[in-house]
Amino acid sequence: MLNGMFLYVDPGQSIGVQKKVKAQIKVLGEHYNLQVKTIVPSFAEKAYQLLPFSSHFFKVDYDEIASLDFIFIRKPTFDAGFIDFLKRCRRKNSRIKILLEIPTYPYFNEANSLVMKRKIAKDKRNYPKLAEYVDRVVTYSQEDYIFNIPTIKLFNGCDIGNISFRNYKPHSGHTDLLCVATFSFWHGYERLIRGLSTYYQAGGAEKIVIHMVGGGAELPYYKGLVKELSLESNFIFYGPLYGSDLDRLYDIADLAIDSLGWYKKGANEGSPIKAAEYFAKGIPVVLGYKLTYLPEKCRNIALVVPNDASDIDICELLNYKKEFYSGDYLSKMIGIREFAIQKVDMRVALEPVIQYLHQ
Repeated sequence: MLNGMFLYVDPGQSIGVQKKVKAQIKVLGEHYNLQVKTIVPSFAEKAYQLLPFSSHFFKVDYDEIASLDFIFIRKPTFDAGFIDFLKRCRRKNSRIKILLEIPTYPYFNEANSLVMKRKIAKDKRNYPKLAEYVDRVVTYSQEDYIFNIPTIKLFNGCDIGNISFRNYKPHSGHTDLLCVATFSFWHGYERLIRGLSTYYQAGGAEKIVIHMVGGGAELPYYKGLVKELSLESNFIFYGPLYGSDLDRLYDIADLAIDSLGWYKKGANEGSPIKAAEYFAKGIPVVLGYKLTYLPEKCRNIALVVPNDASDIDICELLNYKKEFYSGDYLSKMIGIREFAIQKVDMRVALEPVIQYLHQ
């Protein structure tokens, strides 16, 4: 059995990312003798790392590196400390396979805060050095090479065994839409808010309730826009929810709304974690981008809307809801769940990595 290490720097990420990482570790641990190494910077170290030429401190036992067959690294900032870490790994163990997971690509357009601008500036300065040490980039894009390094293409997966199938009961008289996220600029939910305002201004009569679950940098903007457009009776902001509290909303939701703002970061295609989780629940999803693994005929699974700044057409969503829940809707929901098992269960999602490591 091969010996490997899963390296995760600064695991203070969203709950969705933490669940994904746990699922990756679980599956890799079923195949390999896997060490898990997390590097958690202190508050002072995090503050120091915001300086333009600061670096991570990689506290790693390099004698352990000598006995490894591979190391799987979830992307940190590409600062001088990370490049030095890679260099030391390669010197200590010339045969080791180094895999670098880059969860989002392209991502240079995501510099919408001072922190991100500092991190991306370091990445731009140091990424040309990666190809000397990294064997494969693990990507959720369709790129063959990233930073002149061959890629392993994956879909974002989840541990479907830990996600329950929803208990939906159809209802009339109103429509429930569900948005679950750590709200960031690329979620683009202002399109949904403005679309709802346009719908009512045009004489729309359906009562629509949009359930917003989560926190994040864009949340104040969304709340302000809802107030500005006098839509307070149509939106419920819960903050983060988990477990049975979140399951109750999945049980009543007619549609889940995934990201609507990928155009803002210059992307059109990908496979985000949240889509996988929605499918695992058995809920039809509205997508504002091209989902990598979605079949051409997909209306029993998802509705794809334009990837631009236009208002969401609420009438289109209502027609899709009516279409989906006509007839045997339970079989359709089960079909979505089975689709998730076949495409995005973590054991399926990581298969290309496992195949590469056994070459």
